[in-house]
Amino acid sequence: MKLKPYPKYKDSEIQWIGEIPKGWNKKPPNSDEIPEKVFILQVDAGYKKGVTGISTIIKTKDKEYKPSEYSGRNRGPVHAELTSVKKGLQRMKNIRKPVEMVIVYNDNLYVNYFLNGIWTARRRYIKETLRDINKLVHELKVDVRFICISAKYNKRVDRRAGKKRKKEEIKKDEQIQKRVVKVDEAIARGNSISIEERDGKYYAVSSNDQNKKYEVSLDPPSCECAWWQKNWVNKEIYIQKARALPCKHICALAKYLGKDVFEIFNKQINRVD
Repeated sequence: MKLKPYPKYKDSEIQWIGEIPKGWNKKPPNSDEIPEKVFILQVDAGYKKGVTGISTIIKTKDKEYKPSEYSGRNRGPVHAELTSVKKGLQRMKNIRKPVEMVIVYNDNLYVNYFLNGIWTARRRYIKETLRDINKLVHELKVDVRFICISAKYNKRVDRRAGKKRKKEEIKKDEQIQKRVVKVDEAIARGNSISIEERDGKYYAVSSNDQNKKYEVSLDPPSCECAWWQKNWVNKEIYIQKARALPCKHICALAKYLGKDVFEIFNKQINRVD
């Protein structure tokens, strides 16, 4: 998908529209080199195991806007970097000053191949993000250029993006630990629950009423107990596989069969979305 710049008016005050001044393809210009109504947008993303930190910096001839940071979940480093471009252009939409050109600098070559139409996206999430970027470009109604530069000229946004990612990782680690505690508690409550087999099925005997039994399964994880029915039975199976945590009866069955609950629910416990 090639992102075509919005057409410029002939009476543009910028005399070099159509080509970038010499050296600007190597590194962003200094403030005193930027013409009126031209905005320099530098973006970067720090990505690790699904967790993303994003930073954007906007500057003009007379002003540098306050840097912005964002956190998010992405499907790889290229997806993360494209998302940083999207976030930067969304910031540009809020600029109230006259804008005639936006030059977007990023240090990921693959991203710029997509943005400049050298490569064609095949993955759905890349296509979707490119469509969002394309829409923003046309909504801005200005000339937008995408330039890849060396990481050494993008250090400020790179450092900020990295710090934001690390903060988000700490938050995600805390959430994971809370899930681990919940599973440990469910295992402890399940230790007193007995399991019965009948006709190839498993039943957990209620700890409160020996005559009450719940059909329970590990593959796929399911239980007839009120907790599981309330929280997960009406959810799509893909949601259960992504987010559900075990009840005490599932934990009791796992113990009965010599299975590791943490292994069965590894994806749900360690998710970062």
